[in-house]
Amino acid sequence: MNLSSLAPAANRVQTDQMPLPLRVCAIIAGLGGAGMILRQILDLRRQRRNLKHWEKDEPLEGDVWD
Repeated sequence: MNLSSLAPAANRVQTDQMPLPLRVCAIIAGLGGAGMILRQILDLRRQRRNLKHWEKDEPLEGDVWD
């Protein structure tokens, strides 16, 4: 059964491309968000390693225990 025959044919809508400054801002925002997530993952991994060292009374990584 061909279901496409049940719906009326719609005209395709052609929209303008995104302006270049807006595209650059979107790329910068996306890269910044990805960078923040990566930084948080690295901090969590460092905190986990520091917790293991702290339990064994070993020196900690980084400047501050947080």
